[in-house]
Amino acid sequence: MPRPRFDAARNQWTYYHHGKRRYLCTGRANEARAWTLAEKLKGRCLAEAGPEPKTVTETCELWLRIKHPESEWHRQILKPFADWTVRRSLREVHAEFLTDFKIHLGRLRYKRHGKLYPYQPSMIRRQLRFARSVLQWAHARKYTNDAPPSLPPLPTIKRIDRSIKPDKLAGIMAKLPYRAKQVLMFQALVGCRPGEACLLRYEEIKGSFCELHRGKTYERVGEPRLLYLTREALRLVRDQPTTSGYVFLNRNGQPYKPSGLRSILKRAAQRAGYHIPGPYCLRHSWAQAAVDSGLSLDAVGEALGHQPGSSETKVYAKISRQRALKEVQTLGALVPLGLAAEGRPRSAPAKSSRRGTARPNRHKTGKGRSRRAG
Repeated sequence: MPRPRFDAARNQWTYYHHGKRRYLCTGRANEARAWTLAEKLKGRCLAEAGPEPKTVTETCELWLRIKHPESEWHRQILKPFADWTVRRSLREVHAEFLTDFKIHLGRLRYKRHGKLYPYQPSMIRRQLRFARSVLQWAHARKYTNDAPPSLPPLPTIKRIDRSIKPDKLAGIMAKLPYRAKQVLMFQALVGCRPGEACLLRYEEIKGSFCELHRGKTYERVGEPRLLYLTREALRLVRDQPTTSGYVFLNRNGQPYKPSGLRSILKRAAQRAGYHIPGPYCLRHSWAQAAVDSGLSLDAVGEALGHQPGSSETKVYAKISRQRALKEVQTLGALVPLGLAAEGRPRSAPAKSSRRGTARPNRHKTGKGRSRRAG
């Protein structure tokens, strides 16, 4: 029985049956049984997946069918890659394959509202990473023998200031309906995510903070997400007409959805004469205001739900120019005032260097004295 094929079948069996490896390597009888079952399982999986792909486009379709069968979002991301590789076989994948695809993406344009726009750096980065995931998956399944190409240098994303100034925020809040205004004001006072504010329940409020067993932070860390409530936020929660269930309800008695809240906020900003991306800007604004007030980055990251020492907090909270100028100007007090007023002290005239000048004759001879004398 050839070992390489048996090892491949055993790995396939172990992959689909976690924790059952103890049945595989305990003797020849179990090896034969494992070989038979693994071959049957491999044949069934290949029959369900279809024939072995020959082109890169067929590999994309097979990857989507197995990994993300009901995801339309992944299909849209991989569409430019599948269109570009429609006639390319897996044997044509070389080391610069993704570099050529990056150049191709730089020439593409997508149509929106009757106009053509180039792909943004974030979309190019996402498409390159998805394309490499497909090629890595194909190499792991032995559809191709060549190693998957490495990622080219990804385009940098320009960081823009997403915080809202207080006067601009006050003008937008004045155009909001009352119920939606309460939710967005709570988010601006606490710095939470839109989904955390929309689905907040009274049972989650524990004194001066909220303990959430849901959301992005809870799924990633496994610990409850804490929302630290200020006095204004507590007063806003207590002023709500309900006393149990969801805190903030719309006019239909249902909790708000982040997508609906985003539409309401954008319409209010448009009526006020401004343009903002959505309610997530309130989270950025809270982080910026907290840093400008002197709060440490560790405390801001804890309030935002980031992991300790994470660089994600620096994306939200940037030190403004006014605060940087103010802190730099305070450095003048650290220098002794007398030394700063006097400036550079005068020193004794520097002695001329002997380098490049004639050295005196230390060993004076009679012949030399006679020449100088005569």
